[in-house]
Amino acid sequence: MRNLGAFFDEHLDKKHHVNAVSRTCYTQIRNISKIRQSLVNSTLTSKLDYCNGLPYGADQPAINILQVVQNTATRLITKTPKHAHITPVLKQLHWLPVNRRVEYKVIVHVYKAMNGQGPEYLNNL
Repeated sequence: MRNLGAFFDEHLDKKHHVNAVSRTCYTQIRNISKIRQSLVNSTLTSKLDYCNGLPYGADQPAINILQVVQNTATRLITKTPKHAHITPVLKQLHWLPVNRRVEYKVIVHVYKAMNGQGPEYLNNL
């Protein structure tokens, strides 16, 4: 018998309930694992990319802090071991390292300003 999501049998054996909860949890874990890359992209990557032109010219220790965040997210998505080299994994995901992301953002803004596609205050420069 099922009551409020809990299963009971005539012997009050908990095995059926435990199996049902376990099965449901593993289904949820499997669903989460399928969307973990999109979760990381929608939350962490967007934070790393927001105003990422600002660190341009920053010292390397400051950039390294952001790189460690990106590396951790990469390892989460790909299940890469902590001490494995991360560069090939970044290439596999088609992700630029943080310092290159910063440079790319600046280059895109300069290109847009030079071609009249940027904000008016930049186009006039």
